[in-house]
Amino acid sequence: MRRFPSLILVFLLAACTGCGRLPSNSEANRSAGNDTLAVVDTFDAVALLGFGPASPEALPAAGSGEVVVRYGGWSLKELLATEVGRQLLWMPDDAKNAAWATSSLASGIYVIKPQETPSAIILASALLSYRIVKGPVDFDRDPTDPLLNMVDSNHCKDAESRGRYVGMNWGDDWGSDGKTHSIKLAIDPEYCHALGGGIWEAKLP
Repeated sequence: MRRFPSLILVFLLAACTGCGRLPSNSEANRSAGNDTLAVVDTFDAVALLGFGPASPEALPAAGSGEVVVRYGGWSLKELLATEVGRQLLWMPDDAKNAAWATSSLASGIYVIKPQETPSAIILASALLSYRIVKGPVDFDRDPTDPLLNMVDSNHCKDAESRGRYVGMNWGDDWGSDGKTHSIKLAIDPEYCHALGGGIWEAKLP
């Protein structure tokens, strides 16, 4: 997989609109209980990622700069095995069975706050939910979107943090035939340190 910094990917992501067999934005919003595409700071990831029905109750409103995620206790490995994961998520083979990829958190409502580094599974669930609800990431279209403004690399730049954080970004994925192309969310601990900037970073268990 070839991976590029976020700001470069803005131009590549435009070509991915409608790729694969993901639900349309309107379908995703209805299934997750969202009434409008303007709601991009609260995600019912349980419904959006195919793990269960939408919450029967309204999710709590996000505070300024926050992102709210309803999460159902899955691991990154389990997320990778879903239809959404197969189409939109990439991890190196040697990471798929790592302890951090097979561990999970308690089900519940999680809040990603500004200036705080979220857990890997919560951030990945939020980024995939954003892709389904809003479409490909576009920093120019959504300059004030709270999730897009959480691109950070403070820990990734610190050599002492190696092994405790993972980098995430959208990048090119070419099929084994060399012709099939898609844009996937790459999750890789080495990725965090290799790029050193312009990515999302998350904590490992």
